[in-house]
Amino acid sequence: MRVRAFGATLVLTLLLLSSHTTVRTAAASEGDVAAASAATASTPVALQGGDVAIIVNQKNPARDISFDVLRKYFKAERGQWPNGSKVVIAMRQPPGQSERSAILRSIYGWDENYFQKYFRQGHFNETIQQAPKELNTTYAMIQYVYYTPGAIGYVRADQVDTSKVNVLSVDGRRPGESGYRIK
Repeated sequence: MRVRAFGATLVLTLLLLSSHTTVRTAAASEGDVAAASAATASTPVALQGGDVAIIVNQKNPARDISFDVLRKYFKAERGQWPNGSKVVIAMRQPPGQSERSAILRSIYGWDENYFQKYFRQGHFNETIQQAPKELNTTYAMIQYVYYTPGAIGYVRADQVDTSKVNVLSVDGRRPGESGYRIK
C-alpha cells in the first residue's frame, strides 16, 4: 500500500493480487489514513470488490448451491426452488456492464450475443416462459430481489446489502474465499 499526500487529501492505492490485479483508489482526509489502512487490512477480498455475489430474496431458504444447479437456474432450465417458489432471474443492464460480463463468462460461458439469442429463441419456442428481468443499477437489483420471492440476481460482493438480501455460497464457498468461481 502506498500513501501519497496531495494537500489535505491523501490518495490510498491498494493493489490486490489474486487471479487478476484489482486497483482501488479512495480519497481520505489526513486524519482518516490510519483508520482506512486498518480497515483495508482486515477487510476480506470480497468486500474489496473482486467477486460477484449471487443474491436471493431473504425468504428463500437456500444458503448454498452447487455451481451446476446455479447454472440451470440462470439458464431457465430449472424453474422452481426446492421450496416450490418460482425462480425469477434478474440481470444487470446494459450489456457490457462489468458484473453482467462476469456472470455471462463464469456462469453461462457465453458472450452477450449468444445470451440474447438463447433467450429470444427459448421464448419463441416456448421452452423458456420468462426472459430475465433487466435492471439498470445495483440499487434496483437489490430492491428487486428484496421484493420478489424466488428472485435470483447478483451484485459486486462489496455492494451487498445483507439487511435486504441473502448471499448464496456456491459449492460451499462464499465471495472472497479461495476457489470462489464467480469473478
